[in-house]
Amino acid sequence: MVAIYGVSGLLTVLVMLFVPAAGAMEHLKPPHEMITGWGTGHLTQFLALRTLKPFSITTIEGLVTFPSFHAALGFLFIYITRNIRFVAAPVLIVNAAMIVSTVPIGGHYLIDVICGGLVTLFAIMSVNKLDAWKVALAPTTP
Repeated sequence: MVAIYGVSGLLTVLVMLFVPAAGAMEHLKPPHEMITGWGTGHLTQFLALRTLKPFSITTIEGLVTFPSFHAALGFLFIYITRNIRFVAAPVLIVNAAMIVSTVPIGGHYLIDVICGGLVTLFAIMSVNKLDAWKVALAPTTP
């Protein structure tokens, strides 16, 4: 789990560096009373970084909108608990609700969520491949 989390986080940061996105709420600009605090907490710091203005590092709420790391973690938790009896179903329900809610409440586009899932899929495949190599390269004892 830790390896998949690390690869997911690293890949998310790398993609975010090359494809910075302000998010759906900045683009759509719904009326303020509709979105108070929903999906907009990062905009002050994001726009300050984009314009090279100073900002407070102690108040950062998160800058990643593409790919959605919320979705990546949701898929990760579903994956790692899939075979744990009495845990898999509640984790699936809670994380599926969180993944679905990132679009209307989290300020993400659907493509952000899809790419978050792809990030997790890539991380799972990478870690599984590394584990297979580690087993294949392990010395055998006679």
